[in-house]
Amino acid sequence: MESPLIRGKRGKSFSKKEDVALCIFWMTITQDFVIGIGQSMSKFWDRVMAKFLETNVGVDPPRTLCSVQNRWERIRHYCTKWRGILAQIANRPQSGANITDERVQAMNIR
Repeated sequence: MESPLIRGKRGKSFSKKEDVALCIFWMTITQDFVIGIGQSMSKFWDRVMAKFLETNVGVDPPRTLCSVQNRWERIRHYCTKWRGILAQIANRPQSGANITDERVQAMNIR
């Protein structure tokens, strides 16, 4: 009998197209004022997955809910890190620097 702790075979890496789609679906569903914050976490992820599978941006075989949630956590981590870097730069403004200059500085920090 196999141990329940053994994981299945790792699937293909997420493509840039899948990452962008996941971000768009996450934003769209979190900003849905009709449903609002009244939805449970499981209903929220059911909606994200339905959209993800409906648009067929994934690979064959389709991504699992767990893989999509894990990918989102990784994207969220890097977005939070990027936001922190931009905040650091904004908190120590340089004379004459514009938004483009700040982005260039941020790219050098990360």
